Amino acid sequence: RGWNTRRDFPKILDEIASWLGEIPPTVRPKSYKKGPPMDNLGPHTGKWDYHDRNGNLVVCVYRYDPPGKRKIFLPLDVRTGCWKAPTIRPLFNLPQVIANDFVIMVEGEKCALALKNIGIVASTTMHGATAPVDKTDWSPLAGKDVLVWPDKDAVGWQYAEATAHVSLAVGCRSVAILIPPDDKPEKWDAADAIAEGMNIQAFLATAERQAIYVNSTMAIAESSDPTWPVPTPIAHVQEEPRPYPLEALPDVLRNAAYEVARFVKVPVASPAVI
Repeated sequence: RGWNTRRDFPKILDEIASWLGEIPPTVRPKSYKKGPPMDNLGPHTGKWDYHDRNGNLVVCVYRYDPPGKRKIFLPLDVRTGCWKAPTIRPLFNLPQVIANDFVIMVEGEKCALALKNIGIVASTTMHGATAPVDKTDWSPLAGKDVLVWPDKDAVGWQYAEATAHVSLAVGCRSVAILIPPDDKPEKWDAADAIAEGMNIQAFLATAERQAIYVNSTMAIAESSDPTWPVPTPIAHVQEEPRPYPLEALPDVLRNAAYEVARFVKVPVASPAVI
């Protein structure tokens, strides 16, 4: 056949195989599954969908609880098909957030969905307490009354303060942090309250809270009482607030700072620096 042993070596092997009567192996195409990666994580134990302002699905967040390891959250960007969060991330339950004037911000999709299921508008940020503030689109909260319901621990309080401050920055009408009851255990949250059978509406109406800010200029402008003039706003320094690095403190001091802040109703940075 005039084949070259170097250049045509694969052809030669095929020819030999045909002489010997061997059946060439069947090459099967790779199968691709639309779903979260299984690998060593096992099946996902939770899934939450994030939508844009028009209700279009943009991100799916999957939760895994591999044996002997910490829980893992993996976001799937539906538009790109990549297993990573988009550069700018929407708030959870965004269509409802936009359509309502009062929103409860919680630490995680589980709590937000639990409140949503009983008719209360709630939201959270992708990755909860570890969410980068600058990568979340907070603008839908502008002009709304926001109540932050933190988990009952130091990390939860720090998340609540960061959420409250950024809510102010985007122009919320009012912002407050709900103070978890003293008789509740560590890490108690909104989902736990619902599981306990608590009357959530009554609790929200009477629960102790720390008021962070009320946009008095907006409130007066909307008032029907003409005797109150619109005040001249004090000059505002446009500087992004920086949460106190609680993670730099030992566990004992960090928990102590959280308890003091919760008891006297001040930002956790105040007792932390003392």
